[in-house]
Amino acid sequence: MRTTFLFVFLLVLGISCQVVGTGQKAYKDVNRSQWESIESQQKQDTVVVDVRTDREWQQGRIAGAKHIPIAELEGRLSEIAKDKKVLLYCHSGGRSSRAAKLLVERGYKQVYNLKGGIAAWGN
Repeated sequence: MRTTFLFVFLLVLGISCQVVGTGQKAYKDVNRSQWESIESQQKQDTVVVDVRTDREWQQGRIAGAKHIPIAELEGRLSEIAKDKKVLLYCHSGGRSSRAAKLLVERGYKQVYNLKGGIAAWGN
């Protein structure tokens, strides 16, 4: 009985892992060089989104970025076209990673996260 329970538990756990995750993220982490390449090659098909707070935004930003704080992102998704490449950043990459996951869950197909955030921009 105990062995059967363990087998069923592991079977269910294995199936859940396969259904929930494929082992790949549906968005891509990119460094500054990759980011600039994506942005420059298809500027008209790209939107840059800064998900930092208002205070952080006032302290400086990447040129051409649209400011949508992560706390407001879900309510403002209509401001981001689904047919564009979306480049996301925050201070260090954590919030923009969460934002990227949200966009993917909402059907966005071309989502990029600046690895290390704006703090790594100079590296």
